[in-house]
Formats: sequence, C-alpha cells, structure tokens
Amino acid sequence: MDGLVQSVVYDTSCPANIYSATVMHKVDGDQKIVMIASKKDMITLESKIVDDKVETYIVELNFSNIPSNAEIISIHCINRNKEFDDFVFGITYALVIENEDPETAETYLNIYSGFPGSSLEAIMENCETLQLDFVPFQLNHAIYMLETHKNGMWLLSGSDGKIHAYKSEQQEIVEKKIEDYFIEFEDTKDSIVLCFGTKSFSDYKKRMSYYGCETGYSMFSVVDSEKNQILQSFSERYESPITVMQLFNIHKKTVDIDNILSGALKTFIFIVEPPVGDDFIPDCDTVNEKEQICLLVGSAVESAVVYMQVLIT
Repeated sequence: MDGLVQSVVYDTSCPANIYSATVMHKVDGDQKIVMIASKKDMITLESKIVDDKVETYIVELNFSNIPSNAEIISIHCINRNKEFDDFVFGITYALVIENEDPETAETYLNIYSGFPGSSLEAIMENCETLQLDFVPFQLNHAIYMLETHKNGMWLLSGSDGKIHAYKSEQQEIVEKKIEDYFIEFEDTKDSIVLCFGTKSFSDYKKRMSYYGCETGYSMFSVVDSEKNQILQSFSERYESPITVMQLFNIHKKTVDIDNILSGALKTFIFIVEPPVGDDFIPDCDTVNEKEQICLLVGSAVESAVVYMQVLIT
C-alpha cells in the first residue's frame, strides 16, 4: 500500500454495508465519495491536496422524500453527460416500524435527477419514487443497445432472487423485463444476488456481465449487446456467499478511487462517446476487447480466486 496517505477517518453512527457508498465522477476529473452516514443521512467526502497535505471536506446531504423512520440500504450515482455534470442518484430504503417484523417493512426506490449543470441541492429535491415488493440489495446501472443506439437502465437485485430493470419514463419509474435487455440476468438460480455488474466493450457491441449469489453460485458471460444474445458463459459454485466480483486488467497499475470502495482492482478507465439521448448513461468502465481481462471472485469465508484472461479461456 505504498504511496497511500490517510485522508480522513469518519465514524458513522450505524453499521455500513457493501452498498453504502458510491462515487461522483465529475467531468473535470474530480471525484467525490457519497456515503451513508446514518440510517437515513448521507455525506460527501472530497479530498484535495493543499500545500502538499491532504485535506478532506465533509458535507451533509439532505435528499428529499426519505421519511424519518427510513433505513437506507443502497445508493448509486451516475453522470449522464460527458461535457457537463448531469448527475442522477438512485437510493433504496426501507420504512422500519418499531416492534414490527423487519421482513414486512415497506421498501422503496428513489431516483433523483436534474439537468446538465444542475446543483446538487436542486437534484436532491427532484425525486421520483417507486414502492418495491421485495427487499433491495445492490443498485447498479448498465448499458444496452436498441437499434444501434446506446441507452442506460437501472438494475437492482432483490430478496426475491431476481435482478430487476427500471427506466424513468415521463416522470415515472417503470419496471422492464430483464430478459428483454439483459438476457444474462434472467436466470439467477432463484438465489439472492449479492453483487453484479456489466462492462461494455469500447464499441458497445458486446459486454461482459457477472453476478454472485448468496448460495455461492457465480456466473460470468460475454453478451452480444445488439442481439441481446449470450456468446459465452461459465459458472462456478463456492461454499459460502459471494461478496465481491470485479473485472480488472492485471497489466495496468493505475488505480482509481472506486478500488477503495469495491475492494478490488479496477484498473481501466476510458473516455466514452457523448450521450446519444436523454436516457443514455455513459459507462466510464468500457474496456478494449484486446485487453487481458481477469475476474476476481471473493466469498465470505473462502480465499479469493482470480480467473485469468476470461475473454480467452
């Protein structure tokens, strides 16, 4: 860990989970960590070098439409634009009532958005809400192709053993059939998906996808994004829940701040093309198909495993 400098230690008032932080990637290259600081409160952490010293600024965030008895479960942030900051936040939470069974708690998905250049304060006030019928886990996003156009979609794993797909349409959150856009996530073996993700190739014609389950089952696939067709796939079963899966290029040494949050090397960052439409979400983690991509799989009690050059083997 040579070269790393401790910036700040922040004591949260509630136990954190693996979904409790996300990163705001600004177009000027700056990054901010957004994290859950208490059951219903969030903060941003931004570090800067001042006189050769690391200074970290902490700012409290007040997202609207989150009741006082809510417990935030997961958060995810996207910058929809390349030329101007256009952030969108997704937050899932449960309404917990004292002395009632937590499994019966109402759960919700909130999506906050604005316009290119909108202040964070304005974004936090513009909210769309959808009540869920399951307990949410990881909230993420992915890119799909529709008639040669790139589009973005929210993905959310749940206690019902499914990965759900959502889009914002006419100021309303609408659920879509996952198999119509991400065929690789249709069959999750009826197990709760604890971690998942996708990485598009540079031309967006193909993508890599993966997920890991509570039962120890894990899957990796390469998909034709234009045809929504699985080209190759392999799976493995472990003896304990899968807690992290991450793709990386073993020959590149640069590391971005997402590594600290995910606990894995994410060693490739490429500039993407400008947005095509209002619902397009840039994928800052596109990869070149010629890269030597490896897959890290970590489980709750077993040693982590790295699959080398998954595009070849």
